[in-house]
Amino acid sequence: MDNITKKESLTQRYSAILKAEGFDPQPDKDGDIFFMYEGGQFIIILDSKDEPFFRLCYPAFLKCDTEEIKTKALAAINGTNIDVKVGKAFYVKETCWAVVEAFLPDPSYLTSVLTRYLNICQLLAREVKRRIENM
Repeated sequence: MDNITKKESLTQRYSAILKAEGFDPQPDKDGDIFFMYEGGQFIIILDSKDEPFFRLCYPAFLKCDTEEIKTKALAAINGTNIDVKVGKAFYVKETCWAVVEAFLPDPSYLTSVLTRYLNICQLLAREVKRRIENM
């Protein structure tokens, strides 16, 4: 099976799980899966070369459009990454992202961890924003 077919298969499997959990998954042309949760857009990014690898992203939860905000965001991200388990925040193209990365032996494992992973992404976003506000 070539990498494109593997990614399509993974995308279909994860999309089916999201639908069964009540989400409305929207795969893009690259096989990444977009969906909404509690007013925020999330993305599942899969890797056909490393099938157990799973990345859940809460992209651009904060815009950093000034040097002052960027500086504060980087400090807040660093502190947050020290304190929050499993997830991490980082700076991408003038925005902050929250991400949970894991190895899932099979896509079916997602049902047992999805809500917790979504909540971790939300916690990362809240914590980064809180730290910025307190600087």
